[in-house]
Amino acid sequence: MMMGTALDPTNRRTLKYYLSLRWLCTSVICLFVLALVGYAEFVMVFYVSSGIFQQSILLGLLQCVVWHLSWTALLISYLRTVFTDPGSVPLYVTADGQDSLNHGNLKSCVKGSCAGTPKPERTHHCSTCGTCVLKMDHHCPWVNNCVGFRNYKFFCLFLMYVCVTSMLFVASALPNLLSADLEKAMAATDTFQVLIMCIVCTVFGLGLLCFAGIHIDLSLKNLTTLESFKISSKENPYDLGRKENWEQVFGRNPWYWFIPIFTSLGNGTPSSFTVSFTTCTLCSIELWSFFQKFL
Repeated sequence: MMMGTALDPTNRRTLKYYLSLRWLCTSVICLFVLALVGYAEFVMVFYVSSGIFQQSILLGLLQCVVWHLSWTALLISYLRTVFTDPGSVPLYVTADGQDSLNHGNLKSCVKGSCAGTPKPERTHHCSTCGTCVLKMDHHCPWVNNCVGFRNYKFFCLFLMYVCVTSMLFVASALPNLLSADLEKAMAATDTFQVLIMCIVCTVFGLGLLCFAGIHIDLSLKNLTTLESFKISSKENPYDLGRKENWEQVFGRNPWYWFIPIFTSLGNGTPSSFTVSFTTCTLCSIELWSFFQKFL
């Protein structure tokens, strides 16, 4: 069954301009994050690592390898969170099963352009993106995207690697900062930049450490942020046990848990509730989610 209504040319142009303006405004935050990540790499390579190499080539090589593994994983996790469709509900969808919370048949969305389209269990409508998202966690302006079934693992890894990379930067730079003369250090441009990045890494690292802890806890409970406001741990109908809950997000193979590739289990709905859709439709949604950022 095909859902949705056709837009006349005028409305299409209006929608296009609106999406373009919205993308331009919200992308400023994404560009800021990427600039910060790039600047951290610049300061590390040209100011911090170079000093460590002067002290010990072996130690400098080890530090450089560990830093770039963490930094690369952070960057890839962030980009995949931004550019991955979070879990749009296909336009052609059939469903079987019962809603374990409402004990009823498959519901339909009643909001915006999604009105009348199927809304599987654990799906929420995002007013910012104007679409329903499977297993939606929240809309995050820092990634200019919703966080849902298909990019939740990448979002969690991004938070984890921000913490790890920030700690690596501070641990690598702090010894030289502590041994340097403060007045001379502040006068030197390179040392001043290292000091600024240390402060930035400390603030972001500690701040997102708490956030990462919250999402790890939610993953172990098999709950999203939106669901955690309505469902208590004792009455959680989605709880499959801590190990199985974790694997729902990160997959069954431990070697892939901390690699930014999609390994989540299921299809964004409870295991007792199946949703099937055509591959062609899914590809169309993936392409639209990607290209609408550049319209």
